[in-house]
Amino acid sequence: MVLPIVKLATLLFKQFQRPVVKSLSEWAKHHPKFSSGIGRMAQIYHSMDFTVQSKLLGFGKPKKVKSLSEDEARNLGTKLVGETLVYGISASFLLFEYRRSLKNDKIKERRRKDEIAEILKKMHDNEMMTDDKIKKLKRKICTLEDKNRSLENTMSALKSE
Repeated sequence: MVLPIVKLATLLFKQFQRPVVKSLSEWAKHHPKFSSGIGRMAQIYHSMDFTVQSKLLGFGKPKKVKSLSEDEARNLGTKLVGETLVYGISASFLLFEYRRSLKNDKIKERRRKDEIAEILKKMHDNEMMTDDKIKKLKRKICTLEDKNRSLENTMSALKSE
């Protein structure tokens, strides 16, 4: 049940990502510090991506990675920020559901332990009651045996007279 909700939430956030990225791009145009920070992040990402792809394709390490233009870097940077937001929110949903599941498991385990303790207590109480009843029955048996002996003695005394 949890997985479809997470998938749905991820799709929703991906749909909301487009306007977020667009507004981040517009905002970056008007804020030079934000724009330069995102641009640097995008250039680093581009460099790492280009290097990894070159190694995977067997070209070895490239000598020089071509830098992105300022607009391309800003656009890539805002896309990266948008993707990071989407995946971060999705990961937080997963973490939330995982913690909730753990909490529910702990509650169930505590209930099971309480039930086991209650059953053990009932067993102990029943054992004590049974022991008491057995002792009472043994006393009654002893009393009846004593009465039986005294009756036998009385009967033998009456017969001998």
